Amino acid sequence: MVDGRGEVVGISGYSYDDQFALALDGEDAATVVTEVLAGSGSEWQLLPADDEARAGTTRVDQDQGVGLSILYAPPGGDAGTLSVDVGAADRAAIEVRSVDGFTEALNEAAAAALARDPDPDVDDEDLPDPTPATSPGVWEFPVSEDEPLLIYVDDPDGGAQAVDVLTTVRVAALHPVKPLRDISVGQSDEGTVTFPGEPDGFLLDLATGEEVEIAARSAVGDVAFSVSPASDPNAVGDEVDDGGGGLFDLDAEDVFTAPGTGAYVIDVHQVDGYSTDYRLEVAPA
Repeated sequence: MVDGRGEVVGISGYSYDDQFALALDGEDAATVVTEVLAGSGSEWQLLPADDEARAGTTRVDQDQGVGLSILYAPPGGDAGTLSVDVGAADRAAIEVRSVDGFTEALNEAAAAALARDPDPDVDDEDLPDPTPATSPGVWEFPVSEDEPLLIYVDDPDGGAQAVDVLTTVRVAALHPVKPLRDISVGQSDEGTVTFPGEPDGFLLDLATGEEVEIAARSAVGDVAFSVSPASDPNAVGDEVDDGGGGLFDLDAEDVFTAPGTGAYVIDVHQVDGYSTDYRLEVAPA
């Protein structure tokens, strides 16, 4: 955006059904650019450089309680067959996606997981047929286009700390496991959740029957959260999405009642396929 003298006064960043648009003030934009160039901007998760990718065996961390790893395969390979070998983790769910979120291929375990917990943004009719294993822990997926790919490796038990993934194309581990951050009732914290990426996890101590109001807010993004007991790494809390107002009525807010005394994990993630900053608030109900 420029004024009548041709000077930059802002950067247009969002419009809504041609009804209105938002812009970042020029001075604020200049401040952010300076921070980014100095390496002190928001902690956006960048894709690895192409020269970081290697064919062969890649050892990737598994997020405890989630068991999810993401590998990035840069463009430059030939269309054909992508072979994924996870060795002893023969029950792993494998899904190959394009960077814009379309499922290129998946194995039977991934298809079963989607059936148990369907993605509202994915039409089952658009999913390819599951690829059976060629041998225990080994799958060969057809790759139709020469494009960057994301390979999701999900340990269904969530118990493995790391998995060795042998691929026939160059890949790089995308997202290291994020450490949990402490938060207390009456506090708030800020962070960035990315696409594709792991959720941000917060550790909250509560007493039996204690009620807290939890809210995840974002200026223009769509964030959600879930709460689960820290003592059970396989537990998955119900997703809380929306209900908290915000500019586009997308903030997530709900009251949580602790069923027992102990630590609980609040996972914050994005649901609209875009990276976004957020604020997490925990207050007495």
